[in-house]
Amino acid sequence: ITPAAMTLGEFGVTVGKSDLAANGQLTGYIGYLLRGDMLSGRLYVKSELLDLNEIMEAMPASSEPAEGEAVAEPMQAVEVPRNLNLSLNTDLRKVLFGKMTVSDISGEMSVAGGVLSLDRLGLGVFGGKATASGSYSTAADPAKPALKLNADIAGASFQKTFEELEMVQKLVPIFAKTGGDYSLALDMHTSLDSQMSPDLQTLTATGEIKSANIHVQNIEAFDALAKALNNDDLRKIEAKDVTIRFAIRDGRITTQPFDLKLGSVGINLSGSTGLDQTIDYTAKVAIPGGKTLQSIGVGIGGTFSSPKITLGVKEAAEAAVKNIVDEQIQKLTGSESLSEEIQKQAENLRAEAKRTGEKLVEAAESQRAKLVEEASKKGALAKLAAEKAGDKLVSEAEKQAANLQAEAERQIEKLTAKKE
Repeated sequence: ITPAAMTLGEFGVTVGKSDLAANGQLTGYIGYLLRGDMLSGRLYVKSELLDLNEIMEAMPASSEPAEGEAVAEPMQAVEVPRNLNLSLNTDLRKVLFGKMTVSDISGEMSVAGGVLSLDRLGLGVFGGKATASGSYSTAADPAKPALKLNADIAGASFQKTFEELEMVQKLVPIFAKTGGDYSLALDMHTSLDSQMSPDLQTLTATGEIKSANIHVQNIEAFDALAKALNNDDLRKIEAKDVTIRFAIRDGRITTQPFDLKLGSVGINLSGSTGLDQTIDYTAKVAIPGGKTLQSIGVGIGGTFSSPKITLGVKEAAEAAVKNIVDEQIQKLTGSESLSEEIQKQAENLRAEAKRTGEKLVEAAESQRAKLVEEASKKGALAKLAAEKAGDKLVSEAEKQAANLQAEAERQIEKLTAKKE
């Protein structure tokens, strides 16, 4: 110890289950101890276990509550002292914070002016490895810390991320049923509340998530989609090499269009999820049929637990026309005795066109009934509007059913002309 500096050869402290060791040099320590002046220096900090939950719960409240006054929450936002100017070289083996377990933290940190800054810190999190830069600041408002984070994560587990991050539980509940690992690039800004949790209304972020192998099942939205399109391949997602670009703002996470392959079915999906668990997605579903693909537009609304599926009747009808005709043409042109079979195949084409048209009209009438039933709960005007919308839906289905039969007759004429 000299008046100018204090050199720490060895320093150790244990708080509950947590341990902390440090060595380094501090300057300005006399003014810091006597008057609260600036304390500067460089420290090398090590810990085998740092349980921040235990430490924050043990922190005394600012004052004792009066009789009858509510007891303050035990966990409080950690204020970064303004009179510290420290450079920290960290080696932390295990840190507990909330439900998160962070391991092997190493790299440079600094404390200055009420801000804790990270510079390419390496750490293990969610079962993967990450590098992080950013800052935690209480300079503007100690009760509402500001967090900035730029992170790259590799090999993280969907399941562990859901279990350890409340923010993910609120914004991406599908992670609860998602297996596999992912990589993530994230640029995030948010305020924290008094419990050190992100204030999701102030959260803004952009990023990209990639996964070489995703497997998800028992998702209500996809079960409803499979039922609506009568294709069980849609119930179980086993997708490879998925890339999703996303943004978070105003309490919603929005994804740019991305592709999934579910068995023989391809889906292009885009939309958003809200804090209230509402979902608003648009899907383009490509279902194989013969040598062609039916492309059907689908709306996925409601919530994850109670989804509502809306099919594009016009698109479904047009796709059905093309698919049925193509299948029948394939049968005809693949036959060695075309002249003998053409009449039989023509009748099959007519029958299939009629049957499909009837299904389209039936589906539209069913959807009309659902619209009216839901609207009836909201009053007479809403019911009237739903009836008009439903009538238009049925009318469009009937029109497409007629077009289906007309298209079948045109194709029969072409085939007959080809035979002749």
